Amino acid sequence: WKIFIRCILGTDMAQHAQFVKDLAEITEPHDDGNTDVPQLGERSLLLLQGLLKAADISNVMKPFPIAAEWGARITQEFELHGEDHPPPVVDRQVLASGQVDFITTIVRPLWHPLIALHPPLSFVMENIQANLAEWMEVLKTPE
Repeated sequence: WKIFIRCILGTDMAQHAQFVKDLAEITEPHDDGNTDVPQLGERSLLLLQGLLKAADISNVMKPFPIAAEWGARITQEFELHGEDHPPPVVDRQVLASGQVDFITTIVRPLWHPLIALHPPLSFVMENIQANLAEWMEVLKTPE
């Protein structure tokens, strides 16, 4: 159970920057130039936490129509802050700006070390980049 609890606690966004830094360190070459995945232990826990964190914020790696819907729902949730009334209509420009920021500051930095550890996951970054491009187009188009 301790591993599960630590993995869930690893999704805490208040610790995201330090977490990404720690995760990136396990992908850096060792003194001998070896970039293989390190020995199990704390590093494997870090990887498990990274995978759960990536799953937790996975909406941005889905096809754009799905990612956009989830982005709108999450934005509405943040705007409500637990209030008991219908969700507000989300301004598309505000949504796009938030998603661009989220992708560039949170999502991509997390996925870079995950992909370094397992390059076949590079398709995920392709999806993320495609969605980022879509949101950038929304920002270029005035309402």
